[in-house]
Amino acid sequence: MVMLSMASPLLISKIVHADTNTDTADNTASSETTTKATTAAKTVVLTGNQTSSNTTTSTAQNRTADTDSSTTMSSSTATSTTENTAEKTSTNNDNSATNASTVTTAATTITGDTDSETDNTGTANETSTTTPASSQTTATTDSSTTTAATNQASATTPDAVVTTTDAKTDTTPTSTTTTTTPTTSTRTTDNQVKTTNKVAVKATLAKMATKTAATVDDSQVVTFADANLAAAVRSALGVASGADITIGNIRHYIGTAVAIGSFVKPIAVSSYSGMEALLELPTNKYVNLFTTMLNNQGGEDLSASSPDLTPLAGIQFQSLALYSAYWGRVDPTALLNLSATKLRNIYLQPQQDDVDTYYQKNVNGMTNQQLAILAPLFVSMSNNADTFFKVINLADNCLTDFSVLSGMNTATDMRIYAAGQLYLNTDPINVVTNQPITFTSNEQIGVDGTYLHSENEQSYSISPEYTYDENGKITGVTWDPAEYLGDGQYYIVSPKQTGNYLTYGQWGYATHAVANSPYYFSIFYGKYNYSLQLLTDAMIYRITNWQTNPTITVNYINRATGEVLQKQVLGSGKQIGDTEDLTNTTTLAGYNYLGTDAPSLNLTYSADPQVVNLYYGVEYRTQVVYVDDTTGQTLHTDELSGAAGTTSGYRTITTIKGYVDQGYELVSDDYPTAGVVFVDGLPVYTVHLQHSQTALNDSKTVSQTIHYVYADGTTAATDHTAKIEFTRTGSHDQVTGTDTWDAWLSTQNSFDAVTSPVIKNYAADMMTVPAVTGITVTSADIETTVTYLVKQGSAQVVYQDATTGQTLGADTLIGAQGTTSDYTTAALIQKWLSQGYVLVSDGYPAGGATFDDTVATYVVQFKHGTTVVNDQRDVTETIHYVYADGTTAATDHQATIAFKRTGLTDNVTGTTTWQNWTSATTSFAAQPSPTINGYTADQTTIAAIEGITPSSDNVELTVTYKAQPVTHGTIKVVYVDQTTGQTLHHETLTGAVGTTSSYQTEALLKQLVAQGYQVVNDGYPTTSVTFNQATQTYTVTVKHATTATTENRTVTRTIHYVYGDGTKAAPDYIATITFTRTKTTDAVTGATTWSAWSSGQTSFAAVASPTIASFKADYSTVTAIHLVTAADADYVTIITYQADKGDEINGGGQPTTPVKLTTPVQPTRPAASPTQSPRKVSDATSNTTSRQSATGSVKTVSADLIQPATAAQTPASARTLPQTDEATTDAASALGLSILTLTSLLGLSHFSRKRRHN
Repeated sequence: MVMLSMASPLLISKIVHADTNTDTADNTASSETTTKATTAAKTVVLTGNQTSSNTTTSTAQNRTADTDSSTTMSSSTATSTTENTAEKTSTNNDNSATNASTVTTAATTITGDTDSETDNTGTANETSTTTPASSQTTATTDSSTTTAATNQASATTPDAVVTTTDAKTDTTPTSTTTTTTPTTSTRTTDNQVKTTNKVAVKATLAKMATKTAATVDDSQVVTFADANLAAAVRSALGVASGADITIGNIRHYIGTAVAIGSFVKPIAVSSYSGMEALLELPTNKYVNLFTTMLNNQGGEDLSASSPDLTPLAGIQFQSLALYSAYWGRVDPTALLNLSATKLRNIYLQPQQDDVDTYYQKNVNGMTNQQLAILAPLFVSMSNNADTFFKVINLADNCLTDFSVLSGMNTATDMRIYAAGQLYLNTDPINVVTNQPITFTSNEQIGVDGTYLHSENEQSYSISPEYTYDENGKITGVTWDPAEYLGDGQYYIVSPKQTGNYLTYGQWGYATHAVANSPYYFSIFYGKYNYSLQLLTDAMIYRITNWQTNPTITVNYINRATGEVLQKQVLGSGKQIGDTEDLTNTTTLAGYNYLGTDAPSLNLTYSADPQVVNLYYGVEYRTQVVYVDDTTGQTLHTDELSGAAGTTSGYRTITTIKGYVDQGYELVSDDYPTAGVVFVDGLPVYTVHLQHSQTALNDSKTVSQTIHYVYADGTTAATDHTAKIEFTRTGSHDQVTGTDTWDAWLSTQNSFDAVTSPVIKNYAADMMTVPAVTGITVTSADIETTVTYLVKQGSAQVVYQDATTGQTLGADTLIGAQGTTSDYTTAALIQKWLSQGYVLVSDGYPAGGATFDDTVATYVVQFKHGTTVVNDQRDVTETIHYVYADGTTAATDHQATIAFKRTGLTDNVTGTTTWQNWTSATTSFAAQPSPTINGYTADQTTIAAIEGITPSSDNVELTVTYKAQPVTHGTIKVVYVDQTTGQTLHHETLTGAVGTTSSYQTEALLKQLVAQGYQVVNDGYPTTSVTFNQATQTYTVTVKHATTATTENRTVTRTIHYVYGDGTKAAPDYIATITFTRTKTTDAVTGATTWSAWSSGQTSFAAVASPTIASFKADYSTVTAIHLVTAADADYVTIITYQADKGDEINGGGQPTTPVKLTTPVQPTRPAASPTQSPRKVSDATSNTTSRQSATGSVKTVSADLIQPATAAQTPASARTLPQTDEATTDAASALGLSILTLTSLLGLSHFSRKRRHN
């Protein structure tokens, strides 16, 4: 059996595993009485109150419980109390003779209420049996009699048959009679099913029938043959590790369910011996058993041995898993004795973890015959009182016929999960590889007996090609569709061969992850969504006669003898549907075609091989062959055939005439003129023909003419003429129309030398015209002129090729004797030099030749010039590095081997003589392929290439990089505030190595700019960034944007010139210094910073007081002010002019002691109001320099005053102080004048400067 090689990664445990949670109490209200007995005849007796010819019965179960002290049991009768056991039997009333069958099970006789239409809650006093309609009886007994009698029979004769055929058996003292009709199963198992272990079944059932609470003590130790099973049961019952399991542990189990193994982690078991002890569980308990079956050697292959399942008989299971990939080797008969009253889930399949291994691939799975044996169990399960959703899981087996389950209750909420089946169909079909095929597929049958076909089912011919990702997950699958045509017919466009099989079926769950639409059968047999459901898909292996092409076999048969004279198999290169016309293939040498048994000789190729018989009788044949003797080829052959002794009507005259008309002529004809008589051993007749020919002649003349003329061109003598005549003969082919010529012929091939005639007083420029040789038919006519000059001397200059010995040319010089020729050889020497010659010697005199009565010959000799040449031939090696899609992965590698040689080129002939090629190396070194993160090269190193020669072709190789299993790289983008040095933000990007990030900084930079930042440098690439295995960090630098504004500050120096009475004496002197500073505002924080004040000058120059006639300034010059800053207040100085009256105190001289003015305590600013009190005289002086501050206040500053004038008398009238408008009294004025006079007396030359900053 050819195993499929395909992956099925989808584990569908959620679909196949029904809810195993149960209520804490069994709600079954039935108290039916069930009795069991064993028979030696392997006959299942089906009891009930209806007659049925096709009955499927579930296993009867006799459950016992402890009895109270008031119950007295006789050890001889071994009576037990039956309780809460619901026996369910599904009866199929199909009376068809062809379908009637009764499943044959282990030797058991089962009685109970089997009528699905009657009340199933009968009491222990009722026992129903099924009998033929002709002899059906009903027996009624009281409970004590029935129970005692039944148990008596079981206890005393465990191996006896308690039922009889066509007879009544009295089993109780009150003559209760049970009549049964045994039926024999018409369904047989295949060779994978072993015969039933009758002894084990009998023993188990006998034990069940005779067991009572009194027969086994609680302390009795239970022994399990399998250690794994023992450990699992011990754990389930809560027995300490290593402790014995006793009957008491089982009888007094307080939980609801005994969970042995689990759906996820089943127990590997090679023997179930010991499980029968669980019959001692209280009746409201049940068992969940999950096991993987092993052989007695502990292996999974059950071909040699499989576990005996009889110890499971009668146990009340809710979930039962018997996992095995070798279910086809298991005897399932013992499972008919299971109790189905609480059964919700049963798993008879390979282990769930092996779905990928066995999905549509398990050749050793459960068969249709085994399913038929188990049908009664499944029918009973569908009819039990449990209302929970139920599952029968038969996945990954060899099942296609589910009609044996037709007796199941279709109204129950139950799923038959049978996905992943593999089925072998041994009915062969003919298939041509990769050509369309139509075939019938009726292998799959539903529960209701209908064939499973549907256009929506999407059957597929299985030639799958899977694609996977790096994690092994299916990402794509390619199948060949099988189109359903109806009536069980399927059409496949291009079937693929799988061993000797054609495989077809449903996609199933294997492609669910890819197609997102699983293709399988999901059929509900009752009310939609909560009724009996069959979910199945199968891959069917059909034994197939695979052919490379459709065939038609043609047999050429001698009808008289039946001998096959020839056999021809046609069809190579043909397609199904192509036609073959045999009409022109009926000719057989030596035979007459008599006919065929085929309806037509125009046949159509199909997948089924076809045979056509052609029939023949004896005949005689000959040929007439027409031969072209001119070419040796056969022109035509006529096949002649006829019966012995007859004369052919064929004649050659007509065919010959046709060839004559084409230009042929007859040579010979040996065919009989009266026609050939057909006899055995006729020769082949030949007609010889040849091409008719017409003779041809041709000629051509080559002439020589020598003209003799004087120097003025007039004729000096008669021309000399000579001719050479060439002739040839040929023929014209009348058939082909071609002309064929012989070679040209001539008696001579040269013109002789000709001596020029002697003319008195004249000399010819050529005494002899030289001979001309090598004249051919293609030579041109020759014309030469000999010129006669007044007799002069002559000389000849001959140009010779010393390399070849040939004359290159010659010049004859003629001149008056005694004169010198102006002829020079330079031009011709240059001509020959330009053609590659090298001058050897120039025999011509340098001053020219002198003519005399002799003819001098001068030789100019050359040799062939040569040039050393170099040649180079490069052989390159180019290695392309590309990705799988053909795009460039890395820069090409190129290496070059340069072959060089030196040669000598003859400059005249152009031929070059070369030395041997040389090179530094003759091999390309091995070249390792570059490493590209995330990719693997298909060639890590390009091997060295040896033996490179100049004639070697360039080497071009390609290394392809395939993506490595995807890893993830990291890219970090950090945003740094250059102003503060702090990190504002960072992005961490991750992605598969080799992929590119779509991240860009633009959006975030826009946000930062909006917040007042300015981009310094965006270190993140503007193009995409590729992830690699190393972490990449990119820095984006920003800084605080700022706005700058300019602020000016002016410091003013004002000098007021006033008279003693305060009136203006001269215009004010005003000078300014302007300071500038920049205000910078941080756009992010809003903070403001100032630059230092700056100015082009920081000093006020000294100012001379203006001269006023008859007045004298108290200071002739106001000194300069240095180091002025923007923080300084304005400078104000008052210069007072007094009438020039001389020094009233000291006779007009300079004061001897200066008087220091008192600095005003209050600023000299305008009064706040007119009511302000007058200032004291001592608060101000007329010589005070004051400065207006930025805030409007005035401070008094002492100024450097040069050359103080004599104090002038202050008028007595009131005056106003400059800048203050404050009034002073005459007394104050007088006091001021006194102070000024005192200052002069003290010799104070100037006030020390005093500066106060705002």
